[in-house]
Amino acid sequence: MSTPQNIDREQRLFELVRDPLFVRTADGRVLGANKAGLELLGMTEAELISRPYSELLHPDDREATEREVADVLAHGGTPTPFRVRVMRSDGEMRWVEVQSTVDGVSGLIYSVVHDVTDREETFMDRLAGAFRDAPLGMALVAPAGAFLRVNSTLCRLVGRTEQELLAEALPDLVEDERVGQALRDGEASVQIETPMRHRAGRPVVALVSATLVRDIRGEAQYYVCQVLDMTERYEAQADLAANEAKLAEAQQIARMGSWEWEIASDRVTWSDELYRIYGVTADDEQGSYGSYLDKVHADDRARVGRVIETAVTERRPWSLDYRIVRPDGELRMIHARGEVVLDENGRPSVVHGTCQDVTESHRVEDQLRAAEQLFRRAFDDAPIGMALIDLDGRWLRLNRSLCQMLGRSEQQLRTTELNELSHPEDRRLDRPLIKELLAGRRRSFAIEKRYLRADGTMVHALVHISLMHGDGERPLYFLCQLVDITERRRAEAERRASEERLQAIIDNSPALIIVKDLQHRYLLVNRRWEELFGVRADQAVGRTAEETLPASRRPDHLDIDDRVAENGEPYEAMMVIPEPDGEDERTFLMVKFPLRDVDGDVSAVVTIATDITERRRSAEERAELEHRLAQAQRLESVGQLAGGVAHDFNNLLSVILTCVGFATRELPADHPVRDDVEEIGRAADRAAALTRQLLMFSRREVVKPEVLDVGGLLRDLERLLNRTLSERIALRITVGPGLLPVLADRAQLEQVLVNLAVNARDAMPDGGTLSIAVAGVPDGVRITVVDDGTGMLEEVRDRAFEPFFTTKDPGQGTGLGLATVHGIVTDSGGTVDIDSAPGRGTSVTIFLPGCREEIRSPELPAEPAAHAPAAARVLVVEDQEPVRRQACRILTAHGYEVTEAPGGEEALAAWQAIDVLVTDVVMPGMTGQQLAQQAIDRNPDLRVVYMSGHTEDVLVRNGARARNLAFVQKPFTRATLLRAVEDALAAAPGGWAEVVAER
Repeated sequence: MSTPQNIDREQRLFELVRDPLFVRTADGRVLGANKAGLELLGMTEAELISRPYSELLHPDDREATEREVADVLAHGGTPTPFRVRVMRSDGEMRWVEVQSTVDGVSGLIYSVVHDVTDREETFMDRLAGAFRDAPLGMALVAPAGAFLRVNSTLCRLVGRTEQELLAEALPDLVEDERVGQALRDGEASVQIETPMRHRAGRPVVALVSATLVRDIRGEAQYYVCQVLDMTERYEAQADLAANEAKLAEAQQIARMGSWEWEIASDRVTWSDELYRIYGVTADDEQGSYGSYLDKVHADDRARVGRVIETAVTERRPWSLDYRIVRPDGELRMIHARGEVVLDENGRPSVVHGTCQDVTESHRVEDQLRAAEQLFRRAFDDAPIGMALIDLDGRWLRLNRSLCQMLGRSEQQLRTTELNELSHPEDRRLDRPLIKELLAGRRRSFAIEKRYLRADGTMVHALVHISLMHGDGERPLYFLCQLVDITERRRAEAERRASEERLQAIIDNSPALIIVKDLQHRYLLVNRRWEELFGVRADQAVGRTAEETLPASRRPDHLDIDDRVAENGEPYEAMMVIPEPDGEDERTFLMVKFPLRDVDGDVSAVVTIATDITERRRSAEERAELEHRLAQAQRLESVGQLAGGVAHDFNNLLSVILTCVGFATRELPADHPVRDDVEEIGRAADRAAALTRQLLMFSRREVVKPEVLDVGGLLRDLERLLNRTLSERIALRITVGPGLLPVLADRAQLEQVLVNLAVNARDAMPDGGTLSIAVAGVPDGVRITVVDDGTGMLEEVRDRAFEPFFTTKDPGQGTGLGLATVHGIVTDSGGTVDIDSAPGRGTSVTIFLPGCREEIRSPELPAEPAAHAPAAARVLVVEDQEPVRRQACRILTAHGYEVTEAPGGEEALAAWQAIDVLVTDVVMPGMTGQQLAQQAIDRNPDLRVVYMSGHTEDVLVRNGARARNLAFVQKPFTRATLLRAVEDALAAAPGGWAEVVAER
């Protein structure tokens, strides 16, 4: 008996169920639904109760639903869900699965409903894809036999196009009339092997399988037909039959010993081949059954006699292997077969037999067993993960590499399945491929998956799975091979990050940057282009300007793009683009140059356009200044790119140089590899010099300025300059009196003078005079470098300071010489100008501001000791794992206690007491300067050493320039890193180490 409390509880449970619930009577009246049911139909409870149950259904499904309801009433419920379409109040149709139960007390029908509309649509999409891409012929065929839909595999199988097939019927393409008869009879399924009628007359044999599909009312809709090409199998069977006939003929001709034993007389007759096998003659043989057994090895004799006598008694054939002993003592392995012949009374009378010498085949079998053992060892010791897994997912065999890859012992792995160790998002990736393997549609597959190790870390693996078969192509087990590609994926992620950095540089450039292919379609536009034209990049990429921009604002430079792509030469011009209102226009300085692919062919044209509108609007007297500004903008854009590339390259050089250092110290002086290692170091030094030129140009190199006497520096450099110049060039150096000292980096200023001398030498191939003069001017020093060489054209002079611009032959120059000069001089607060004309030589004038500090003698840094002078705890924070690993290796080998972290957040999260913090400056997330500030808050006595290939952090860059904090320039070596740490430890506690460690 239901109490009010029970009724309330049942009603509340009814409302709280998440799935839609409906209650109706046997005659079709709806009594109620829960909240989920009302939301499914988009009705209120009053609207629902006012309608008959049949009005909630799709008209085509009502008859079938009534049959289902009758079945529910007859059996008390539905054992499986019933799929039907329902209509919402807004007219939308939804697919649902209904499972109903009849209350035996009240007679009411309770129905639980699941909305499967999305599942139905997804299933149909997958089904359509599987139909289209199936490796066997697929077709939808009307009950009468006409094709409704076919895939490309079937078209190729019968040599017809899709349109031609759709105009024909299945019975017209098969020679077996049973196919057409089965369709006409409406059979539920058909499977018949039959020849097919190929359009070209080529013989085709196929297995035609058809399954009838009915609608919800049970009416026939169409047949789903699968056509499997059996032609190759039939041809193979024919070839096999022919080979078997040849084999049978060969067996008849083969010399195989035979014998006959007349039981009653105990007379044994041997063939000549049998005598040869046994190594005896007819004179030696007594011709009895006993003498035959005497030649069998003593250990096998009883078994042979028992088998033959049992076969005679049971009147059946027999076969066995045994050993014989030839008269010369040699052992041979014999495979014997025999059969018993009965007389007219059914009694054994004669035994016929053959003997074949199988000694060599047994030897081969032994070798195969040895090979199998070798395979097992290769399996167990393979450097990649390998496993044999049965069809139910259980481990059959696995090797050590797999255990190491997954971070578990073999016993731990055997308690779970391989798929359970996959990343949750990857566990279903290979299920469709496994099904295809088991269905025989493929022999193997390869896929990338992620696996979780026991310690929670993730492993990226390339998984190759093959299905191994036994006799009759019966599937036995899976062979799984896992290759750890975690490092490869990490490298790809780093490459993508580098590409993203490059994209950020392009997007943040103030100039328009455009890349078009040879068909004038946009491949790339930057953010400045989007802002100018009001068109998003995704709307432009893949389209031409005619398809993207209005005619009034469309730059008309297609002929220039074609010319640049054809001759492969850069092109500069002015470009005018009207404003959106059409009343004004903007002027751009446009540079176009070709972009080449890996084969050296022009694949695209790059356009960089700098907005010079404001300079155009300025007075004519400011034209030269505006020209310099446009040039500076171009240099800055390329400088950003050069600095970013140099930063990444410096990280790689740090690893190379430190590894070279370790190898050099470990190798003896006479080791044959030592010269190669030292050559690698010298090549890395040259690469580091090149990156320093890039950083000098881009103004991202952290320099060490000092108070210099320019005249003394020039005199010290005179010998090097003379060696740099040819014997046909005279060097004249003039140093004026009363020179003010300047604040500059000594090495960089020497680089400026050497670069200018090299350029002058190349401009005077027939000899000449190079004059370098240093004179005092108000507030500074003027350096003048004059040669009487070939001089420059105006267009060459205007581009002289552009990076990578050179007039030298390929391979003769980097195009960074004057660009580096410009970067160093301007970074030192000075200016540089060029005056040149063809036939008049070249004059380069440099102005450097003076300073009031006293000149101090340079101090050579001391070489670090073999081991750390005192114990210290060092934390290395570097986002590039190879660089971090080498820094830790150097410090650990030197005797420091070293810990590491890939970033500032990780370092603070796992903070421990340390003496020195060695941190990269530019890192994702928290910068090195921010990390240092928080670290000093925790430990005021902490010493900090910065390291970077370049830095955007103004505080760190200016601190290094002012020489009041420790800094390690990348690429660093063992000496520079250890020297910086030792000097930091020697500095006063709580303050910055007053040292700049440079390579």
